[in-house]
Amino acid sequence: SVRAIACNGMQSYVMCPKKWLKDEDVLECMSCGLGFSFLRRRHHCRNCCGIFCNECSSNKIVLLSLKLSTPQRVCEACYSQLKAANEAAAPPKSPQSEKDMEELSINFVIAKPAS
Repeated sequence: SVRAIACNGMQSYVMCPKKWLKDEDVLECMSCGLGFSFLRRRHHCRNCCGIFCNECSSNKIVLLSLKLSTPQRVCEACYSQLKAANEAAAPPKSPQSEKDMEELSINFVIAKPAS
């Protein structure tokens, strides 16, 4: 499930954390099902705590629930859900037409003093 949290006046969404799995308990990627080996290493999703191969957990996103400002490794499913939830919570951008931009530039022209 997804829940909202607020941080410094900004709202973001995080998924409720689950139990961290032990490496030795998971023999294959929880997404694609390929077995782990010396070349295919295990990576924990910092959001759902599942264990995935590099290809299935290569995305990174800031997780406010961890109180870290650096993006953390997450699996494809968590990345999609968190990104969609964050985009839905983002304040709408105010559209500005070219005419509005022209008016702004005209208002900020510095006039030379008369000589």
